[in-house]
Amino acid sequence: VFASIFFALVGCKKEYIEYYEDNSTIKNSYFTDGEGGPIIGEYKEYRSNGDLREIRNYRNGILEGKSYWFWKNDTVYEKNYVNGKLEGIQKFKGYNVTKNFDVIDSFQEYHYSAGKYVPNIDSGIFVDSRDSVSYKTISIGGQTWMAENLRYEIKGSYCYAGKKENCEKYGRLYTQKVAASVCPEGWKIFSQNELGKLGFNSNGLLEKKKKKEKDGKISLIPKLDFFEYNLKSSSNWSKDEWNGGDKVGFSILPSGYYCPKGIEKGNVQFNGYGFYYEKGKTQYSFDLGSVALLWQQNEKGNLSPMFFSGSEKQNFSAKCGGGTPIALAIRCIKKK
Repeated sequence: VFASIFFALVGCKKEYIEYYEDNSTIKNSYFTDGEGGPIIGEYKEYRSNGDLREIRNYRNGILEGKSYWFWKNDTVYEKNYVNGKLEGIQKFKGYNVTKNFDVIDSFQEYHYSAGKYVPNIDSGIFVDSRDSVSYKTISIGGQTWMAENLRYEIKGSYCYAGKKENCEKYGRLYTQKVAASVCPEGWKIFSQNELGKLGFNSNGLLEKKKKKEKDGKISLIPKLDFFEYNLKSSSNWSKDEWNGGDKVGFSILPSGYYCPKGIEKGNVQFNGYGFYYEKGKTQYSFDLGSVALLWQQNEKGNLSPMFFSGSEKQNFSAKCGGGTPIALAIRCIKKK
């Protein structure tokens, strides 16, 4: 909140300085082309503690040239505009989500043309020497990923509903016990930060996805949703509105999950994602088409589920009951 605005004429330009409510800390400062004219030159914005938040450059009210955004006195964004649109190489450091959102040391670069992100992606094929099964791969931002779920057959892995065609399409579902070492030699299960980097590389500089509402109006999906939308497959989800944008060909599929010991009717509450039970029978497979659950690992190598949903609910927790094993899909990343 600010309490006062100061301005002064400097030649033909008019300088504005906006203060926070304490009247001593500057909120922003900029020049306009005369009284009521467009912003010209450098625009600076500050946080209430006096730290510089952002610098933008304008020409006749339109973004032009370099703009910067700062966090904890470190440069996070370095953008370049031509006639109001992002153009050329844009730089972004990002945050380490596991370390108090500290800024990551090195810049990631994104190429833009006329305001649109142009991801630099190399596609390839990897053949698993263990069973001669081939996988599509994508290389982007210094990472190489399998673009399909792992299908290597091993004890402790399962096909959804016991059907071979589900393994061929969605990959096998692996228990935690075998998951840690099942990726081919030279590959491994991804970490949260590695998947986060892929998310940023799939999206560019935190663009927001446009969504058409029932009344015809266009709204913007919150920033956190870009990650899931961009990496999810553009088909095979139970509802059309659950399909993703699949911007880089990563194609996360709604592979569901498997409970090797099964769940009897009444042991688990309905969660809104597609649980169903056949009366008097034990069920083993859950939520194909509704959720994607992938094993991820932390810095110590411990595994946990990474969850991608179909609906907007985020309180889902996959459980097989009684501490029994759960089997999830695997997406491998190449070791460096």
